[in-house]
Amino acid sequence: MRRKALSLLARREHSRAELARKLERKGFDGRHIDGVLTELEGQKLLCDARFAESFVQSRVAKGYGPARIRHQLRERGVEARLIETHLDECPLDWVAEIARVRRKRFGEAMPDGHHERARQARFLQYRGFSPDQIRRLLEAGE
Repeated sequence: MRRKALSLLARREHSRAELARKLERKGFDGRHIDGVLTELEGQKLLCDARFAESFVQSRVAKGYGPARIRHQLRERGVEARLIETHLDECPLDWVAEIARVRRKRFGEAMPDGHHERARQARFLQYRGFSPDQIRRLLEAGE
């Protein structure tokens, strides 16, 4: 089991909960998984804080907003305290980021008309940006 856990960690960072789920799906005994994961944490091979930092950077690079990143980290079993810490510490200007994501998808021209504005707002909301961030972006372009 330890070998399989190390194999998974060699590919990318995992949260403790995510790695436990994967090992359970592989048929390993749940009672033994906790001990192995605790051992890996003690050796600094498994770390939820490191996973959260890496995950935030990865998702920001893909154009996701804070709400979507927060949700995805929760799904992977990361504690709320760690999520907020890494989102708050992220040296990113979310206003500039939402503008970059909108420009990449829709081009330089701001939306003209209610239909196009609503379409772009839906896309940005799906990406994880807040309604307030979206409204400020679209109003600034008018």
